[in-house]
Amino acid sequence: MSIRPVPSDPDARDRFPALDGIRGAAALLVLVSHVGYESGRAFTGIFGGLVSRAEIGVTLFFVLSGFLLYHPFARSHLLGAPRPTVGRYLWRRALRILPAYWVVLAFVSLTLHRDEVTGRLVAVSATLTQIYRPGYLLDDLGQTWTLATEASWYLLLPVLALLLTRPRRRSASRQLTLELLLVLAMVVTSIGYAFVARGTALLDPFVSGFWLPHYVGWFAIGMAFAVLEVHLRQHPDSAWGFLRDAGEAIGTCWALAAILYLLAGNAVAGPRVLVASSAWEGVVREGLYAMVAALVILPCIFGHQRRGRLRAALSGRVARYLANVSYAVFLWHFPLKTLTFEATDTKAFTGGFWLNLVVLLVVSLVVATASWYVVEKPLLRYKDLSVSWPRRRRRGRHEDSSPSSSDTPTAASATATST
Repeated sequence: MSIRPVPSDPDARDRFPALDGIRGAAALLVLVSHVGYESGRAFTGIFGGLVSRAEIGVTLFFVLSGFLLYHPFARSHLLGAPRPTVGRYLWRRALRILPAYWVVLAFVSLTLHRDEVTGRLVAVSATLTQIYRPGYLLDDLGQTWTLATEASWYLLLPVLALLLTRPRRRSASRQLTLELLLVLAMVVTSIGYAFVARGTALLDPFVSGFWLPHYVGWFAIGMAFAVLEVHLRQHPDSAWGFLRDAGEAIGTCWALAAILYLLAGNAVAGPRVLVASSAWEGVVREGLYAMVAALVILPCIFGHQRRGRLRAALSGRVARYLANVSYAVFLWHFPLKTLTFEATDTKAFTGGFWLNLVVLLVVSLVVATASWYVVEKPLLRYKDLSVSWPRRRRRGRHEDSSPSSSDTPTAASATATST
């Protein structure tokens, strides 16, 4: 058996460095929202409204995931590039999320929830199926519902890509239409599911609110960006070219996003609670989040080759660092929040927002940095490895019976990158 690295695609157009800054910001927004709710700051004043809507970091993560993961499939469908291997795709996803998650799950199980965890609960949590039955989502890992939802997206994505496989006789324009129709169907599904989950007695409104159909519209936005970015490579004069023009105006896009975020921070998006109380309230809130995320991310995709200070900051050294540790910040900040509030002697909903935010941010970054360098980065060396078995050679009468050196297992390292 031999193990060898798979060459990476050298096309620079497949790199979107400004998305590093968005990924890092998304993790910090999630942290801010949880401190805001725990301290009670999210429920008071105009600023509290902005803090409560920092949960939009989840939307940013889902849109980014839709774009980055579907982009290779879109290239295959529209440009005729090699189709991503499903096995390798699933291996990379598992390697990226599971080891670091299992470490924090072990920590929480052995410390904060040592007296209440069971083997069944740990097994359910370890397989990211804790959102499908009530009572299996640990309090100090409450944020991992998004990870379970994302894992179900990982499994659905190659199925959708297979359904959209392009036959030779199908034109590029028809392929584009089918891709966008699928995106539209996903958005409609998300809206319809919200009314079924919250407006009927068919599903438990709390548990079913974590499931993929509820958020598939956010992933669809990322998919649409992937399809249209690839389409504009071949057809720069397409009617969709306005996206490239809009992407170059990053200041305008972000100003519009800020206005919509301000709207989401007041009564337009309903009360400042994590779970919407009605279907309409949830659809409005999640629709606003989707528009904000789309406007934030769009310039980082369609205008990513344009230079400027803001784009330079989004792809600079600090942004790359935050992108690398963003996943670990997301994983660790929730259990660390419990320890931080205990250390500062702060009771829930009694204040202490700024003190706990600063302490939690510093501690989370330290722990996340250790996680990146000790757990995540070393394992990512193996994300692009492929395994092949050597052909059995027939031995000649005078052939040496000792094993060939080429049959000896060898390991080659690949460049470790975060996705």
